[in-house]
Amino acid sequence: MFTWASIYFLEFQLTTEELGEVQNRFGLLPGRFINALAALDADGWTSLSNASIRFLQVGILPLFSYQFLHADLVHLLSNLLFFWVFASRLETRFGSWRFLLFFLLSGAVAGLAQTYLGTLQWVVTIGASGGIAGTMSAYMCLFWQSRILLLIPVFVVPIFVEIAAPILVLGWFALQFRPVMKLLGLGPGEPIAWFAHIGGFVAGLVFLPIAMLGSRSRGSRGTRSQSGAGTS
Repeated sequence: MFTWASIYFLEFQLTTEELGEVQNRFGLLPGRFINALAALDADGWTSLSNASIRFLQVGILPLFSYQFLHADLVHLLSNLLFFWVFASRLETRFGSWRFLLFFLLSGAVAGLAQTYLGTLQWVVTIGASGGIAGTMSAYMCLFWQSRILLLIPVFVVPIFVEIAAPILVLGWFALQFRPVMKLLGLGPGEPIAWFAHIGGFVAGLVFLPIAMLGSRSRGSRGTRSQSGAGTS
């Protein structure tokens, strides 16, 4: 969390042109990834070597670095909130390094999902939402008895509602699909990386059994998690 906030503070100091350059370099650009991967089919050792170096620079590195950039303060704060609610107990269960690897790999798979399933091939993808989606799906499975306390503002009156973790998480996941959004009259807009959310969520389910191997067994029973989360 501190790393994201620190990087955003540094981004805030940049001019619009400098910020665009940073996001273009370290963000995930699906079209660039696909082109760099295709270039690996080059003939000759020199060409292959150059193509491999470029793929590491513009393909592999952005799959991880894009997770540390955020578009604006709302984007950052929403991710920090979800991370605070769902990540701490997973980190306790997995251990810090195992959780970090789990999070980054979930985010990388989320980036690949956006790359190959999304339609915005030349729009930079940034944000930690993919890794957070993986964290949410893993939390749902491990702490299915937990209840999340939400603060929902109704006009100027705050209303607190307890929701079972699986209901909240699955409800969030359902909202990542266009038909569900349209059915509710919400209509998902672009350029939100919806497929990154879906890919990260599925990745969390796939990586969970691996992360559990040899992980610490602390607080295995679900307990109540509290948050001042809004409706977003």
